[in-house]
Amino acid sequence: MAVKGVSTETFESKANTAALDFGVQGGGSHWNWGAGIAHVGPSFRLGSEHVGLPTRLRAGMNRHWASQRGNLCAALLGDFPADGNPAAAFGMELETKWGDLWHTAIRAGARTSGDPFALGAGLGRGALFIQYAYTPTENNGAVGQLDVIYRFGHEPPQEIRRRALTQEARTLIDSGKYGKAQSALDEVFLISPRYGRARSMEREIRLRVSETLDPETLLDLGRRSAAAGDDEKALNNFQKLLIVQPDHKEGKTELLLAESRLAKRQAARLREEVARTRAIDQTRLAKKARAFEEKKEWENALEVWLRINTSSGNVATEIDRCRAALYQKAEKAQETKDFSRAQALFHSAERGGSYRDASARARAVEKISKDRRVAQSLEKYRLGQAAYLKGDLKTAQDLFHAASILDPTNLDAQRALSHLQEERRLSHP
Repeated sequence: MAVKGVSTETFESKANTAALDFGVQGGGSHWNWGAGIAHVGPSFRLGSEHVGLPTRLRAGMNRHWASQRGNLCAALLGDFPADGNPAAAFGMELETKWGDLWHTAIRAGARTSGDPFALGAGLGRGALFIQYAYTPTENNGAVGQLDVIYRFGHEPPQEIRRRALTQEARTLIDSGKYGKAQSALDEVFLISPRYGRARSMEREIRLRVSETLDPETLLDLGRRSAAAGDDEKALNNFQKLLIVQPDHKEGKTELLLAESRLAKRQAARLREEVARTRAIDQTRLAKKARAFEEKKEWENALEVWLRINTSSGNVATEIDRCRAALYQKAEKAQETKDFSRAQALFHSAERGGSYRDASARARAVEKISKDRRVAQSLEKYRLGQAAYLKGDLKTAQDLFHAASILDPTNLDAQRALSHLQEERRLSHP
């Protein structure tokens, strides 16, 4: 389910509303189905008219056939737009393996309306896929589309972690590191408390340790390691001890002390590393920001100072200096009527928080720029009409196209362009 906002406007009015898309899907090992409806929401008032959203209903199903040579899939789709004619589409895909790592696919589809058919091919390795589609159209000639996709795996992270920990525990047991193996299994039980394979390995650890090591010996070894300053080895011995005899009081006490010493030492080392790395990084970034300022590249300089401010929070003066420079450049751009540049600079001055009246001035510049484009679009449209009446179809087409680019809402220019293109096509078959 998805909730979205819908906005539309004309020369005279503008309207906003909200819409809802939702659907369901299901299936099994061979058959799958799905159905959905889009653009469900209240109508909106556009000028003097009430306009309803173009609701669209889709339903479809597919069938899979798997073999050693490859997988074949056939799909059927029904499309039922509220403001148009219903249509049906049928497609097929053949997927095969190419060696041990590559996957290839060939696709074909046909529709009962609109573009008659489409062809495609795909190549993939791991999570990376490259796909190409070819569709001939009636008005625009052939259309090609190239997609590059990276697809993340669907296996749950907990399952991946459980498998890795179980394999790690198996390796540790085989090498005689029973304490570390038990630690890995404890993490497995947090993910899956009833995992049978891990329970079996835990029983194996207890059996091996109880047959080869005495609890008092483990306690002595742990204390000796702690006295020598090797808390990691001491921790391993105390963990082995508690595996053999979980209720050993001295072992529990020594284990907690060793864990505390080791944690404090590791935390102190990590703090030192973080502080040293942060200082080096901030020095490098500050040098980079000042180099941008020397080149008057204030947008880049501001971006770097904001990164530094996120971690240290002591560069407010540098940030204000960059924002002031951007604001001044925006004013100069507005004076020279470079409105798009002025708007971008006013927005840049707002990075990191509001700055003076930059936001309001950006909106004002945007309105001026839009009004100019609309006026230019109307002028191009009128010139195109004049060229058309004189019989200069090439010039008229260029002017109608320019008017459509300047103002995509200029429906008159778009209709004139479409009509003129069709007229020229019929006159030169």
